[in-house]
Amino acid sequence: MFVFLLLVAMTVSGCSSGSGSTEIPQKDGRPVQNSTNASKRPAEADFKPADGVVIFNGREEALKAASGMITIYGKDGRPWKVIDHDDDSLGSLSGEEGDFYPLFFSNGASRDFGIEMRVERRSEDWIEVVVHETRNPKTKGYIRPSDPLFKFWTWDEWVKNHFNIRFDSGSNPVLDAPDGKRKIVVITDGPLIRPDEVKGDWVQIRWTKHEPDEPTVEQMAASHPEDAGWIRWRKDGKILIEEYYP
Repeated sequence: MFVFLLLVAMTVSGCSSGSGSTEIPQKDGRPVQNSTNASKRPAEADFKPADGVVIFNGREEALKAASGMITIYGKDGRPWKVIDHDDDSLGSLSGEEGDFYPLFFSNGASRDFGIEMRVERRSEDWIEVVVHETRNPKTKGYIRPSDPLFKFWTWDEWVKNHFNIRFDSGSNPVLDAPDGKRKIVVITDGPLIRPDEVKGDWVQIRWTKHEPDEPTVEQMAASHPEDAGWIRWRKDGKILIEEYYP
């Protein structure tokens, strides 16, 4: 059976990195409310590899300690993109043909406002994020570790925080174990598919039909332990799952 791939997340705006990254033109004249106190520009920072995701921290939590203006910087340390998540006129800010195409973006029109950006490196003063996923090389931007509008998740945390997973069961079939044998399964249309255990690039999923009171993954395991299997959530750096929003 074919279950089409989809993914969750939350993220906005882009910029350029150092060696091997796409340069982003500087855009001046934007209303900036977040100023940088970093001692070094990203171009001068001592970066170390990092693997994870930064996500928008949510309006209520983030606004307790911030102006609400989301700022992504260029490698020169100057703001490249500034976004007001309360601006109802954001429209189609993100697009593959534009300059900002992160792991996930919602402008708040059909679902809650959200941004999600892949992290590749970080220093004391900066987190390097991917602001355009489909370009080769990927385009990089920078945010500050202290920015309350974002929080960092490991990939395991990111996978396990999916509420309802979708994936392509043709190219990514359900297996009986990580890198195991294909499992014959029947997943009903419009199911609730939740992550359970994560092992490297593999995730154990459990599924059931939607109910008024959606069961937890522990309840699903207890009531229907056979409705489970393993799929890849990532392969060669490519994300293979998405969050499903009905």
